[in-house]
Amino acid sequence: MEPAPIYYSLEKFYETSSGNILGRKVVVKGSNQVTLSGKSILHNTCILRADLAKISLGKYVIMKEGCIVKPSYTGGSGYK
Repeated sequence: MEPAPIYYSLEKFYETSSGNILGRKVVVKGSNQVTLSGKSILHNTCILRADLAKISLGKYVIMKEGCIVKPSYTGGSGYK
């Protein structure tokens, strides 16, 4: 049995041309280094820290509230 479809209100979310659905309160730092492949859902209060390094998310990614995505720290001199 398939789950019922979920519909998102355009008052709280907006849809991009590639089919991504983003919450209006999503924080993206370094937006020119973020790649979303399409049909992904990012709920409100998600944080993407692409100011540190490039972030790529594949298709059909769902990020719930409070999720933080940032590159790992390797301990090298790559971060300034």
